[in-house]
Amino acid sequence: MMHPSRNLIFIFVAAFAAATSLHAQAGVTAVLPNGREIHPAGNWIPVAPYPFALAVRKDSFGVATKLNLKELYKSSRLLTEITGAHVAPNKAVVGANAFAHEAGIHQDGIIKNPLTYEIISPEAVGVPARSLVLGKHSGRNALKQTLKELGYEPSDAELKEVYSRLTTFADQSKEVRARDVMAIAHEVIRRKGSPVTTGVTPAA
Repeated sequence: MMHPSRNLIFIFVAAFAAATSLHAQAGVTAVLPNGREIHPAGNWIPVAPYPFALAVRKDSFGVATKLNLKELYKSSRLLTEITGAHVAPNKAVVGANAFAHEAGIHQDGIIKNPLTYEIISPEAVGVPARSLVLGKHSGRNALKQTLKELGYEPSDAELKEVYSRLTTFADQSKEVRARDVMAIAHEVIRRKGSPVTTGVTPAA
């Protein structure tokens, strides 16, 4: 049983609590988080960022947990089903945007080397896949990859035309779906092969 004087319980603004607990000293042997700041007394330190930080910076902190990081995303979704409290899209680790990239420079970096903008892979925390969100800020490399996964092999000229039409469409509609990309591509280039499952998410 853990000694109560050595347990660290935070009921703060969650982000501050997470940062403070990671830098705790003076013989603290346990931090008691909760599963996404749901507690009647207020905001406890959320469980997801804490083991995540310890895992990716284990050399700095010199401590570890026995939590299975691959269950973080699944656990968060289960908590949503039970409580009805949805996760904010910008929530660290388990939010919908945690591994989503729309800016062209970010997408290009992710395509070339995921470690450029992701300190840990989405699969490591149970997220099925990262998403390259197509919109008016997207880059041509992300579009080219999306088209390839949808069964298209555009030439440079065709890619340029599809990109131009897509950015115009995105600026007007504020949302780009897979069927929108395919409709534009069908008008510009001849499709080769059948569609395959893609981890790229054309969306707003």
